[in-house]
Amino acid sequence: AVGLVPENSLVGLITFGTHVHVHELGFGQIPKVYVFKGSKELTKDQVLEQMNFFMKKPKPSAGVIAGVRDGLSQETIARFLLPASECEFALNSVLEELQKDPWPVSADQRATRCTGTALSVAAHLLGACVPGSGARIMAFVGGPSTEGPGAIVSKIMSEPIRSHKDLDKDSAPYYHKAVKFYGGLSKLLVHQGHVLDLFACALDQVGVAEVKIAVERTGGLVVLAESFGHSVFKDSFRRIFQSGDYDLGLSSNDLVYDALQNDGVLYLSKLICLANSLWCI
Repeated sequence: AVGLVPENSLVGLITFGTHVHVHELGFGQIPKVYVFKGSKELTKDQVLEQMNFFMKKPKPSAGVIAGVRDGLSQETIARFLLPASECEFALNSVLEELQKDPWPVSADQRATRCTGTALSVAAHLLGACVPGSGARIMAFVGGPSTEGPGAIVSKIMSEPIRSHKDLDKDSAPYYHKAVKFYGGLSKLLVHQGHVLDLFACALDQVGVAEVKIAVERTGGLVVLAESFGHSVFKDSFRRIFQSGDYDLGLSSNDLVYDALQNDGVLYLSKLICLANSLWCI
């Protein structure tokens, strides 16, 4: 996919399992990541502070931190979002060395997966670095969220995932809280002009019913398949970036920019990918 996007498209990578890992692709000497606790809901200021955004440049005393014009240096942004032509080697190296989540999972429990926290960190990162610019969060999820905000089921295997009947009877204990969280995330993304895409590849449910509010409101897309090796996923993912007659054609934030500048469609200028470390083995 990185080879299919324009060379100047900015790309970032976040992996998640028990914790959220933001990879500093701009630090080429050795792999470098910033780790966030998956069970904790994070604010934008907390994300910026932990990732040392103001290590060299003091934080503005007032106003919203949003891009180069509002207090961030281009050097700081380039630590996490790099042009595709510059980060392909670093990105491939990270993905090739990616291991299964090291935290042990007992036989009677589900794997820990903090999908909501990872999406929140990605949204805050884009909101700080490229607000108002066309950007997409592409989330690759291999199972249900079981940890932190946006969780749809507990980690105890004996407790089943909510069914359609549970939703009809309003007896799904995690549903309303998860929908409220993703509704808040959707408002944040819409305000920033960013899109959420969901690629859910698993035999089990992954929580599309809860996440769809954020996908729909931001104009994103959902792809469902049995596995990430399935042709449905591979062909759909490829056609998103291709520009032929039978391909989707990728654009972001085009309606907003067309209304403001009347210059047609704004094509992809920023891209941030999420990969679930539980399936990238």
